[in-house]
Amino acid sequence: MKSVRLTRVGWLELGLEALAAHGPAALKLAEICKAAGVTRGSFYHHFTDHGEFLEAMVRHRHAIETEVLAETLPDGTAADTAMEALTELAMGLDYRLELGLRELARVHPPVEAAMAAVDATRVAIMSPIYATIYGISEADARDASLLEYATFLGLMLMDPARSEAEQRRLYDVYLSMQRARYSPLKA
Repeated sequence: MKSVRLTRVGWLELGLEALAAHGPAALKLAEICKAAGVTRGSFYHHFTDHGEFLEAMVRHRHAIETEVLAETLPDGTAADTAMEALTELAMGLDYRLELGLRELARVHPPVEAAMAAVDATRVAIMSPIYATIYGISEADARDASLLEYATFLGLMLMDPARSEAEQRRLYDVYLSMQRARYSPLKA
């Protein structure tokens, strides 16, 4: 095997790429080491075990998304601008990776817990935006956020290859239904 040095982040990125391209089966340690052209010793230098690696992949991906969102939405960002930024972020997600992580979560409880934290954070980010846009209670805003997020995930599960144009069209249909339920506040 040729000598390649992977950092911890390099291993995580390699795992995420393999997961997106080939699903959870590609995350077997032997497969990852073979793809990287390194020995298991390199892997164990960064991770105590395979389970830690899988959890770290979810946390790494989530941290990147959360940090990007935090930088995109500084305190005081207008709610409509924040919603547009969230929509663009959602449209840019690699659906293959999102589906791979969810499939992995079904069989690895620690990954399931990490994905539940990701889901909770995403809904928590959306809720105050809905409360501001529609002038609704915190509970109603959380429900609206949860329903939008569930719709987003459901559409992804149904057809991960759906075109961005079709995603946007369906999002507009969803928003028109939501606006019928909650009248946006006039600025």
